[in-house]
Amino acid sequence: PWAPYPARRVSDDVLVLRVLRATSSGLRRRWPEFVELEESSGVSMKNGQVVVLMFYDVGLTGAIPAEVGRLTALRELILDDNQLTSVPAAISGLKANGCDVEMDKGVKFK
Repeated sequence: PWAPYPARRVSDDVLVLRVLRATSSGLRRRWPEFVELEESSGVSMKNGQVVVLMFYDVGLTGAIPAEVGRLTALRELILDDNQLTSVPAAISGLKANGCDVEMDKGVKFK
C-alpha cells in the first residue's frame, strides 16, 4: 500500500492518516492519492501533528482503526453522521487528554 507515495520522510501522524485512508473507501474518495494528506480536506495540522480531523458525513462504515489513538496532538475529532459501529478504546484516552470527540449515539468503544 505504500508504493504510490514518494520516497521522503513523513511524520508518524501522516503514517496514521495513510492507514485511515487505506482502510476506508469513504476517505479514499475524499483523499485521492495524488493529494498530500497534510493538505487534505478535513485535516488540520500544526508542527507536523494532526490537531483536527473532521470526518462529518464522509461515508465511514464499521470501525475506526486503533491507530487514530496515536494522534497525541489531536484536539478535535468529528465522526458524526457516518455508519460507524465501533471506535477504538484509544479514543477515550484522547478524550481524557482534552480531545473533543463528536460521534453518533450508539457507537460503541471496542
